[in-house]
Amino acid sequence: MPSALNPRTVVKLEKVSTWDGASFSLMVGLGEAYVPAFVLALGMGDAASGLISTVPLVLGALLQLFTLRFVRAAPSYRFWVVCCAIWQCLSFVPLIYLAATAKASLPWVFFAAFIYWGAGMSAGPAWNAWMARIVPKKRRVIFWSRRTWLAFVGTFVGFVGGGWVLHATDGGMNGFLILFALAMGFRLLSTLFLAAHPITKRPPQATSFTDGLRYISKGKNAKFLRFMLLMNFAVYVAAPYFTAFMLVELHLSYSSYVLLISAALAAKVVATPAVTRWVGLHGTQTLMWVTGSVIAVLPVLWLVSHSLIYLLALQILSGVVWAGLEIAFPIFLISDVAAKDRVPVLSLYNLGRAFAITFGSVIGAILLVDRGAGLASYTEVF
Repeated sequence: MPSALNPRTVVKLEKVSTWDGASFSLMVGLGEAYVPAFVLALGMGDAASGLISTVPLVLGALLQLFTLRFVRAAPSYRFWVVCCAIWQCLSFVPLIYLAATAKASLPWVFFAAFIYWGAGMSAGPAWNAWMARIVPKKRRVIFWSRRTWLAFVGTFVGFVGGGWVLHATDGGMNGFLILFALAMGFRLLSTLFLAAHPITKRPPQATSFTDGLRYISKGKNAKFLRFMLLMNFAVYVAAPYFTAFMLVELHLSYSSYVLLISAALAAKVVATPAVTRWVGLHGTQTLMWVTGSVIAVLPVLWLVSHSLIYLLALQILSGVVWAGLEIAFPIFLISDVAAKDRVPVLSLYNLGRAFAITFGSVIGAILLVDRGAGLASYTEVF
């Protein structure tokens, strides 16, 4: 932690960062979460609705490989993170235009998603390194759990609000126009919270990407990074196609779809205090193993029954285990990875994760296209 920051300032900065996370999460719930449904509403098909959440990740991850060079040149972490946040805010402009004109242009949707993910992933490594310098080690579990809890609440409120908007507009383009405009506004608000942080001193000179590769391959705790990469690959063979499965194959209404997604988000909110206690007692690594293993088998359970009650129970289980992983992994990154390694290690991890997710989603898309959308195809995918 920089010596210029006294404890009262640290607490104030934690609050600012927490509200930044809440605003960001409202953007996710209103905007990012509904892009696959937007693609379906434009008539672009099941496979496109899944790939729009994954393929742009690779392009974004390749873009963020320039992060290390720019962070080194930036006057502060804040400067770089705020610049990336502004670009992410602007990524909603093409989506707003398409919704306003009802034009089904897949290249423009992919371009918007590329800017969205590229800006977000470019900011991520620097933001994590920044928070690790601001928040004392003894406060990280408390800080991260509170911020994550409020982020879960923000995503839940945004998603439920978005579902209400789409219901009120009969799933039309006007509804998506409102969602993307609100998402853009909340990302702008979160950018203002980011800018409210004081400028910390120039970022330390990070190690090279070569050193980052060495860390991921055989460094301390490298096995957990590899575990996360392989788990993401497995999960995303199926995960991008849940929206199409629910809306097209199961013929669920938007209200039922929103109810299922909201159940998982609500479970995250409720489970956060228990997860925080677990991390405090047992650390992050055991929780990562347990939750990651459960997550890997969740898609198969969707084939057991299509009863709404059963799917609700399954979504609640999903929310609990994802809450555990989404709290434990960031704490692991900022606590167990040395400061000089954070930016290159996180950048390379983001790149590996993007490739893992994309390869998994492409396998799922090939199965859906080759077999033709239907229950048998989804059975193979799941």
